[in-house]
Amino acid sequence: MPPTIRLQSVSIPSRGPSLLATVVLGLIAVVVAVPLLLLLLAVVLVAGVVFWIGWTGRRLVNTVRTRLGPGDGRENVRVVRRD
Repeated sequence: MPPTIRLQSVSIPSRGPSLLATVVLGLIAVVVAVPLLLLLLAVVLVAGVVFWIGWTGRRLVNTVRTRLGPGDGRENVRVVRRD
């Protein structure tokens, strides 16, 4: 009898994820990252505007107090009553 030849399955190691999987994962990453970055930008802008308004208002109050003198400025206002 001739010798029997047995075929063995050889597994070829994969070279990483397929191109389709890479593209899909990339799109998911972009779809998730862009709104988060826009939200972060909005938070930073709102915080900056609030800080700027507060800083400007404080400078304005300090300027008015300096011009009016000590106190809160109420003593420099005359109230005229007309009955």
